[in-house]
Amino acid sequence: MYIKGEDLKVIRKQAGLTISEAAKLAGVKTRKTIMNWEKNVGAPNINQFLQLCRGYGLDCHKLMTDIMHRSATGQELGAIQSHHS
Repeated sequence: MYIKGEDLKVIRKQAGLTISEAAKLAGVKTRKTIMNWEKNVGAPNINQFLQLCRGYGLDCHKLMTDIMHRSATGQELGAIQSHHS
């Protein structure tokens, strides 16, 4: 798995959104789903992930590149994002 629950939490918080707002963006019925994803219990499907990226104002391609780079180097996502920003 490339994206971690903590990654989802970090990008949601950076966007300044609540769990309920994220649930609405992803098109899930309850905030519990987002909470579970952020705890590594399940994960968004690709469509939900893309919706979150768009709603968070993120470039999906850049985020995935950063996540894949993090997996190869062991760096934290936040360090990569701030390094490339």
